Amino acid sequence: RLVFGGGAQATATTLAVFFSGMAVGSYLFGRRASRTTRPILLYAQLEAAAAVTSLLYFLLPAANLWAYPILYELFGAESHYLVLGRVLLCFAFLFPPALFLGGTLPVLSESFVRRPSELATTTGRLYAINTAGAAAGAMLAGFWLPMMLGIRNAYLATIALNVALAACAARISRQCEGTPSSRQPARAAGSSIPLWLAVMTFLGGFSTLGLEVLWTRMLALVVHSSTYAFATILGVFLLSLAGGAALSTRIARHLSRDLHLFALLLGAGLLVGLSPLALHASTGQLGSLPVDWGFGPYLILLFGTALVVVGPPATLCGAVLPALLRFAESNDQKPGRTVGTLVAINTVGGVCGSLAAGFLLLPWLGLWHGVLGFAVLYLLLAPAALEKGRAGAPQLRLAVVASLLLFTMFLDFDRLAIVRTEENETVERIWETPRGVVAVTTNALGNRIRLDNTYILGGTEGLAEERLQTEFPMALHGRPRRVFFLGLGTGITAAAALDGEVERVVATELLPEVVDASREYFSREAGALFRDPRATVLAVDGRTHLAATQEKWDLVISDLFLPWQEGAGSLYTRDHFETVRARLEDHGLFAQWLPLFQLTRAEFDTIARTMLEVFPNVDFWYADLRQGEPIGVLIAQTSLPAQPMADLQTRVPEIRHGGSLRRAEDRFAAAPINSDDNPIIEHRAPISLGAVRSGQVGWLTGPELRKLIEDMNVGEQSAAAKPRQSVDPWLD
Repeated sequence: RLVFGGGAQATATTLAVFFSGMAVGSYLFGRRASRTTRPILLYAQLEAAAAVTSLLYFLLPAANLWAYPILYELFGAESHYLVLGRVLLCFAFLFPPALFLGGTLPVLSESFVRRPSELATTTGRLYAINTAGAAAGAMLAGFWLPMMLGIRNAYLATIALNVALAACAARISRQCEGTPSSRQPARAAGSSIPLWLAVMTFLGGFSTLGLEVLWTRMLALVVHSSTYAFATILGVFLLSLAGGAALSTRIARHLSRDLHLFALLLGAGLLVGLSPLALHASTGQLGSLPVDWGFGPYLILLFGTALVVVGPPATLCGAVLPALLRFAESNDQKPGRTVGTLVAINTVGGVCGSLAAGFLLLPWLGLWHGVLGFAVLYLLLAPAALEKGRAGAPQLRLAVVASLLLFTMFLDFDRLAIVRTEENETVERIWETPRGVVAVTTNALGNRIRLDNTYILGGTEGLAEERLQTEFPMALHGRPRRVFFLGLGTGITAAAALDGEVERVVATELLPEVVDASREYFSREAGALFRDPRATVLAVDGRTHLAATQEKWDLVISDLFLPWQEGAGSLYTRDHFETVRARLEDHGLFAQWLPLFQLTRAEFDTIARTMLEVFPNVDFWYADLRQGEPIGVLIAQTSLPAQPMADLQTRVPEIRHGGSLRRAEDRFAAAPINSDDNPIIEHRAPISLGAVRSGQVGWLTGPELRKLIEDMNVGEQSAAAKPRQSVDPWLD
């Protein structure tokens, strides 16, 4: 995310690097395992090599800051060559540890599989245990490690765990691998994997990881997108895969190998195809999961919903690879070589499936038909599992035909809603993307842009508020010539800058589809942004672009980002604020807008303390154009002003001065600092959301906002011997 920003490119690159490394490592070290007499020692060496090469991670952000300006100057901000260059950069730094980790399962199979008939069951158990460990690691990384240790120390802790694991395995090797092996002899080279088995293995990985992308997007329609939600969904998916692998080893005792695989493929096809219906049924037609009982119960509800919707089909998907291994038991290759080859093929399929699902199926077919496509693929593969001469094969194929008819003739996926609208609200257009479902809707007040079903990016109903976000900081500055916007939304905010005597305006937006929505549906309010030669709109991550380019700005305006939204916390970090200060001209201003109606005092204090660490002077202002949903802005300056901001004539009467953070900095001294290494906001804001909904704390509205302003001004009141009183009757 520090390289690409919080968009789909970061996710896709992570998947591609990790699973490509796993695939190559599985293939290479599976062959190496078949030639070694000490596979556990080789396993220890792989774990140690993964630990050492993982240290490259710490060099990646600095390398990106060096490479990005060069690539930007050569190709431009939105060039595919720029993206490719950064992808290759990530491969250079993150591929090596993934390569060594990829070899571990085949090497362990070489050690534990004693005879050919045990290949599927023993490797299936190892795969189940390994995947269960992955689920535990994902949950720890999502819930506990960053908050307790920080990102850097969490990374070092996992590296240390790899080193300890390598040392433990090396000791076991010394104790056990000096004795003759009880494994039956096998030739190092033998018959190759049959083509049909390779194709089935590839398509199994293709479908499983492709569905993981689509299921994550499905559940995002009904959950508040946060780091905890993603970790929970990923944990459920991995646990289901682990359960499927364990289930497959049990089934193997009771069914022949072709019936075993046929039953899994048929069942997976049926359950995958029904998963969209299960989501609609379990959430009352895409109703958001309630947070009213608190954060803990919300996570339990999310876990349960994911388990109901994703668990059954993912379990059968996870059972397919161990079932396919049964067909390789007759191969006379050594276990490590066989497992390494098949896992490599499966993993390559997974890379292709995840990328195809995110970048092809979602835009071309849409979410529901994308899931249906994978269901049909499973059903079409099922008959291919049956061996020639199988008794009852026609009846089994008839079951497949009946299942296909169920999906193509009797279930209408076109009727499944993907955008949950309010009363008297209609959908104008929908974009289905790897990052989320972007929709433009219309009601009596005008158009608005939605992201999934939980986040409104803005609309014409908030025209005055959105223009205020530009008009106020521009009035404070006086005559800004160059203005940079972090976040576009409807484009109304950035377009307001063109009313002044500016020379250059740059607005950045993470989602290209949001740019399209602004251009097509807000032409009257924001059209100048796309026509005026002074303006440039970039579909890039604004924070990353600002950090990697050297342009200077008189005014930087950061949009209203909901702090509990996944990735939004990185826009409130000290690292980001330091970048903003470095990009401001002398006497430049930075306006960080805050959704006070979605912010608690704890988050505000952390953001305030973090900004005070970077800027010499920060003032707080607030407005409530939509009654009951006040917004605030922290105005930071690169140098101390000649006069207090409260005394400036802003010509914007809708907004009021709340106080100087520097004069009241002792009020925020106890708050933790939010940084990339210690992402307090990203991990605490979702918990605060649950606390507010359950009545434990309140947003910064009404009495809470009044208390904040009183706290910020109590020092000045005492110095002037003023009596305590309400700071602003308007708040009452």
